[in-house]
Amino acid sequence: MAGIMREAGETIPNLRLVVVGRGSSEAQEELATALEGCSVGLEVRGVLPAEEIARELRRADVLLFVWSCVTLQRGGAMAGIASGVPIVGYGDGEPAGPIAEAGIEWSPWRDQKALAGAVVRVLTDPQRWIELHERSVHAQERFFSWNRIAELYMETLSE
Repeated sequence: MAGIMREAGETIPNLRLVVVGRGSSEAQEELATALEGCSVGLEVRGVLPAEEIARELRRADVLLFVWSCVTLQRGGAMAGIASGVPIVGYGDGEPAGPIAEAGIEWSPWRDQKALAGAVVRVLTDPQRWIELHERSVHAQERFFSWNRIAELYMETLSE
């Protein structure tokens, strides 16, 4: 994560990395050391209540997803989609289903240089950012909203 941010920070000055979730507090010292001497700011928030996570995501310009490929089984990815924040993350093959319609800037698995380039692309191209944002908003409404889930339940129960 720090390497990706350092590289993106060479193009975009004064980036801020906010790290939340399980294990983030334990990684703070290592991340701070890895980011030393570059213009990327670091804020480690640790494990937060859902409301605070949602607030952080609404403030974010991009969700950097590095721990695995972005899938619907990853809660962080789902939170990003629900918040409408563009996601930059690793993919493995051609995405299918609802994840293919979400606002994700894909990079090949473990290609940090490509992932850093994707961060730069999303943060420097306003049209790309808007496109990804709108795709996530649409995917949230079409597949993941409580209204849509209720509709699917009603359809299934009426059969």
